[in-house]
Amino acid sequence: MNPTEVENESLSLGEIGYESLEAYVKELQNLLGEDKNRYHLLVGGGDSGQIVVKLAKLVYEHLGLECPPVLLLPTFRHSDYEETIPFDNSQLPTPEGFDGSVIQNVLFLDDEIGSGSTAKGTLQWLRLHAPYLNKYTIVAEDGGFVWDEEVPDVTVKFVPTKKQRENVFNAISYIIPSDFEKPVQEALADTPDLNDKQVMCVLLGLPTKEFNDSRPHFTNALYEIAKAKLPNLGSLQAGYQDYFAKQVSSILEDSK
Repeated sequence: MNPTEVENESLSLGEIGYESLEAYVKELQNLLGEDKNRYHLLVGGGDSGQIVVKLAKLVYEHLGLECPPVLLLPTFRHSDYEETIPFDNSQLPTPEGFDGSVIQNVLFLDDEIGSGSTAKGTLQWLRLHAPYLNKYTIVAEDGGFVWDEEVPDVTVKFVPTKKQRENVFNAISYIIPSDFEKPVQEALADTPDLNDKQVMCVLLGLPTKEFNDSRPHFTNALYEIAKAKLPNLGSLQAGYQDYFAKQVSSILEDSK
């Protein structure tokens, strides 16, 4: 990883990523350990949402708690490249098998949160498809987020994991050792605007979000490209997923 100057400290991106991962895991441990917090649904919107939902499932497993159902939505912020027109996330289709009639208490997870467009877009969709929703808890690294909307019949709570370091983005997705990251980056070198989140999703066996024909959706396109170019992709995925799970377990054990 290339070093970066952050708040007058010379830290590697990997160190910054681990710092954010540690804060996120500990906050989830505290939150899920409270008896009153029994969520009916875990929700992630987009690539970073998928990553932290995967993280939350590992925390549930380590704590011996039953993980609620998971909803992954390809929530989108804007309809135009200039980012002036908010995307109407109510248009997103209902995933097969989703039963919103039993949903009241939702835990929304994201890596970082600034203006909250993804959280708001996801809530927009949920209010249409989960008529009895009354509590919406947001967990993310705080990039200056403030909830400034009144939502009828829904209590919205923001639980920050920590304050975001200035000028650092997608922090948790920095925790990819180069032995895993470099081969996938090289395989996907022709992908426009390839980012750490997409590489991490491929290694974790998760699809990535695309926006085509005015519709965001999840696709396995990046995985298929990487698979065609990397005969050992399966072993890279298994190795990284084991590494990721061990990082989470180590943080939880150390915080006992």
